[in-house]
Parts: sequence; structure tokens; C-alpha cells
Amino acid sequence: MQNEDYEEMIEDLEIQNEELTNQPTDLEAKNDEANRKIKMLEDDLYKAETNSDSFESKVIDLEIEVTSINNILKKMEAAEGLQTEREEKLEENIRVLEQTKSELSIR
Repeated sequence: MQNEDYEEMIEDLEIQNEELTNQPTDLEAKNDEANRKIKMLEDDLYKAETNSDSFESKVIDLEIEVTSINNILKKMEAAEGLQTEREEKLEENIRVLEQTKSELSIR
């Protein structure tokens, strides 16, 4: 081999050495970026879980409120039925009294 061949081999080896020297730095940078993204995703997940807990609590509160309103509505419907019966009885009493009055005035 000639000197030129040796010099070219040395240059190639120096380039390879530099590339291999830079490779761990590139991998560290990629690892740091991956860790940063993981941290961001963990933070987003925590926020989503917190929001989910808050929404679940609101849903439970609303379900309780709906149940309460439903019970009030049932009571009002029952009271309306009783009121209708009472009204019908009073109207019947009025008819009976008017008929009795008419009969008494005819005599």
C-alpha cells in the first residue's frame, strides 16, 4: 500500500470516529425529546383524569336533582288527581243543592 492509501484510510477512520462520537449525543437528544413528550402526555392524562372526576361528580349531582324533581312531579300528579276528584264531588254537590233548591222553590 502506498502512503496515499494510508492517508485515505486514516481520513475515513477519522470521519467514522467523528460520526460515532456524535452518535451518542444524537441519541441523548432523542431520548431527552422522548422523555419530554412522555412528561407532557402524563400531564395531559392527569388533567383529563381530573376533569373526568369533576364531570362524574357533576353527573351524580344532576342525577340526584333529577330524582328529586321526579319525586316532586309524582307528588304533584297525585295531588292533581285528588284535586280533580274533590272538584268533581263539589260539582256534584252543587248540582244536588241546585236541584234541591229548584224543588223547594216549586213547592
